[in-house]
Amino acid sequence: MIYCLPTYIRKLERQKAMIKTIRQWTEDAAEQLGGCFACTDWNIYDVTTTNINEYTKVITDYIKFCEETIISTKEIKIYPNNRPWVTNDLIHAVRKRRRLWMSGHHEECKEAQKELNTTIAQCKDNYKKNIEESFRSGNPKKTWSGLNTITGYINIQRRRMGQ
Repeated sequence: MIYCLPTYIRKLERQKAMIKTIRQWTEDAAEQLGGCFACTDWNIYDVTTTNINEYTKVITDYIKFCEETIISTKEIKIYPNNRPWVTNDLIHAVRKRRRLWMSGHHEECKEAQKELNTTIAQCKDNYKKNIEESFRSGNPKKTWSGLNTITGYINIQRRRMGQ
């Protein structure tokens, strides 16, 4: 008898989940950041720097410092099998339906499934509109990035290189 190993490895097992840090912009954080910039004496930087490149670097570093101290961050996991149209609203709808099913509320689960189907359709439609807008924008970099995402071209290149 010949023992055969499957050559296909699921995408979820092939690649690890990517952890990404994002900033949570809120109205309160934006107001605090604006207040931070309003009370800053910008003339100090003009006096202490000698050329425009140094001045630009100092100002940019100060803005980044203020942003890092005021705006909160959050780490999210991005799984390799996630579709690009998956949003937080969709994830919350799936979790809500799963909770209702596990708790035994099967009638409410049917309503949650209808909401989930509506949310999926909306997310796909929004993603389609964003892609179409990137083609209409006249920005070639954004257009090629969208095409690579749709076709998975970058992933094909990585597989060929053995990464």
